[in-house]
Amino acid sequence: MTRELRRAWLGTAISFFLNAVAWASIVVRLPEIKATLGVSNGRLGLLLLVSVFGAWAALRPAGIWCARQGSAPVLVRAALIGSLFLPLVTWVPNVWVFVLAVFAFMFASATMDMAQNAHAVAIEHAAGRKIMGRLHGVWSIGGIVGGFTGGGFAALGLPLLTQGVVMAMLVIGVILIARPLYLPAAVDQHEPEPREHGTRHRYPLAFWILGLVGLCGALGEGAAGDWGAVLLRDTWGASPFVASLPYIAFQSAMVTGRFSSDALSERFGRSHVLRVCGAVTAVGLTVGLLIGGVGGVLLGWLSIGLGVSVVVPMVFSAAGALALKRYSDVVAPAQAVAVVSGVVYSAFLIGPPLVGFLADAFTLRWAMLLVSVLGIGILLGAGVTRQVD
Repeated sequence: MTRELRRAWLGTAISFFLNAVAWASIVVRLPEIKATLGVSNGRLGLLLLVSVFGAWAALRPAGIWCARQGSAPVLVRAALIGSLFLPLVTWVPNVWVFVLAVFAFMFASATMDMAQNAHAVAIEHAAGRKIMGRLHGVWSIGGIVGGFTGGGFAALGLPLLTQGVVMAMLVIGVILIARPLYLPAAVDQHEPEPREHGTRHRYPLAFWILGLVGLCGALGEGAAGDWGAVLLRDTWGASPFVASLPYIAFQSAMVTGRFSSDALSERFGRSHVLRVCGAVTAVGLTVGLLIGGVGGVLLGWLSIGLGVSVVVPMVFSAAGALALKRYSDVVAPAQAVAVVSGVVYSAFLIGPPLVGFLADAFTLRWAMLLVSVLGIGILLGAGVTRQVD
């Protein structure tokens, strides 16, 4: 990898880190936001759905902007604009300001996410090697650091608004320092194909299959993150500390898997790695649930973490590579990542209610077998990445 590409990798890693830190620092203070707004848990959950809609609304225009203007300028602008909404998100004078601020912040954050993934595709293509897994590993670490950061502000008794202003200044300062590191805009500019006779542009089936594989991974991530503690506490009466262990095991396995995925996919190919990871998810979780208890749940959650950790970065990488190598006259890499992201983001909307419904019908222990089925889906859909291995 040349010096220019190493600098671009560093800049992109910084953007992944900042993207995760900003929102994670707010998430850990949601109880205070809930109390300030005076809303119930259910209503807070509905308000937070706005974040999903904000992200969805950004995907199509973000793909077009990245294609026309290059991913680097869009990344920087989205980071700067998004940081300006951080103080508004933490101001919380009333429900409507909070909803509008969250929508605008997540629109900018999703645009930044799209652009940084598109830039990673450009670096991969120029370098001839895979880097997406490590970048998503950096994102995972950013989420952990963001959680500690928000918790630190809370422990010091600093107001939410103070946190929002400080974090906004931090993001603005760091992204401006990182700005010269990115590749020139021209490296991935690509005029989107015009619509014919007013019809919507149709993407090849391969991109939708990649999206569904990513959806399986994202649903697995969400289920493991949301339900591990509840399962141990309600089913086996675990203490609060013990109930937290599945989440810790899951996140540790996620970071390990993501930092290992680039080397594994270089050696064995994306399709083989995804097949193995799908099998690890399905078999490991099923065995863990059958064993039950703390040991069984920890085994299951480690299996989910290792299994799904590679899925989203690999499908984004494969989408960009597929656009460059097979469909360069049809779709830009940024637009390919956008359509895959649109399917993947659906997981954040359908996942929690789906698992909750199954838990009410079959108990949470057996409802989690849904993730085993998703692992089989990853295994079956992995073949589409063979085209770019």
